[in-house]
Amino acid sequence: MELKDNVLTAALLASFLLYLWASNRLRLPSTTHTHLPATNSKLSANHFTATTKHSTVRTNQTNQKFKLHIFVFGYDRLTSFERLLDSLVAADYLGHTVTCSIFLDIPEAPEPKPDPKASKRKQAGPVKLPPPLTNAEAREVFKHQFRHLEWLRDNAKWPHGDLFIHKRESHRGLKGSIMEAWYPLGDNEFGAFFEDDIEVSPFWYKWVAQALDTYYFIPDRPEKLLGLALYRPIHDELTARSMIIDNENAPFLLQQPCSWGAVYFPRQWQLFRDYFSHNPGNPTIPLEISSNSWGFRTSWKKYLFRHMWNYGLFMVYPNLPEQKVLSTNHMLPGVHIDVAEKINQDQLKRTELALFMPDDFAKFPDKLSFMPPWKKLHIYNIVAKRVPGVEKLRGAQNPLPLPD
Repeated sequence: MELKDNVLTAALLASFLLYLWASNRLRLPSTTHTHLPATNSKLSANHFTATTKHSTVRTNQTNQKFKLHIFVFGYDRLTSFERLLDSLVAADYLGHTVTCSIFLDIPEAPEPKPDPKASKRKQAGPVKLPPPLTNAEAREVFKHQFRHLEWLRDNAKWPHGDLFIHKRESHRGLKGSIMEAWYPLGDNEFGAFFEDDIEVSPFWYKWVAQALDTYYFIPDRPEKLLGLALYRPIHDELTARSMIIDNENAPFLLQQPCSWGAVYFPRQWQLFRDYFSHNPGNPTIPLEISSNSWGFRTSWKKYLFRHMWNYGLFMVYPNLPEQKVLSTNHMLPGVHIDVAEKINQDQLKRTELALFMPDDFAKFPDKLSFMPPWKKLHIYNIVAKRVPGVEKLRGAQNPLPLPD
């Protein structure tokens, strides 16, 4: 499928239609969904203006017992968004069919200017809609999303399965985008979440596939296992302590969520969504930990910390040689890192860890697949202290609720 000369015209038209929506403040659905069937081709013109409801799934020549759905969240960091997608495309998916969904958010629309002539008295009658956005305001609201769409039009390829692009038409924020992204379709569908400042190792999926075989598709799978982290913290973000784990580079269990690249399990994610919907307030934990000071209106992870604390949930974390990781965070300004905040080199060394790359695999060929049974793994609680068993985690004795 070749790009046509009218692609830019179609993209501009799509953006213009969004401007018209913004200028009239119509009550439309908050997201436009675009589906690209599995293909090696780039985007064509019609993918900017229509939603395709039928998917074309390539023939899978492998014995694939699970489905993985990748979720990518973009906003205003196009360069890092490109880096993330490039690293995801380059990964080894073992010939499996993998779906990728991209969510592109927009800023909040500017507040309408007060009308100095308006009466201060409460007026009877219907509520008036706020005044329309000006053309300049609309361009500002949608400019980053439009740049992402232009890049996707010219560069996006996803040869591993279907690609979906979700263009937000109103601001949702990172918390809203993540919590609305995934509704698991069955026990064998898994969700992989990546914010746009993340980059992945080409081996991340290979590690996930073996970890699912070792820790999920087993008769004695632990009920409280939430998912698989791809990042291995060397510095505990809750207590500011170093995390030294001496276990011959085996994975370990930790009662903390991971937002810097992770795969979550379907039933546990559904239960977390239920908890989130029923507990809109500030989910603090009665401990002296840093997450209590996070803004609950923007942090979805703060809710997951509390949910894991409530029920004794835990995740599998990798522990590869030389502190190499399967996903890394480049610590860019964003929702949780202010533009004016300075990140010193010590902070970068603790967070922006090197990815496990082909040279590392050649040097340590057996470490990627070294996965002892889960009952033999080291176990760490929510403040990163080792405990003798998962039953000793806070909340472990509380039974999981039934899904809504």
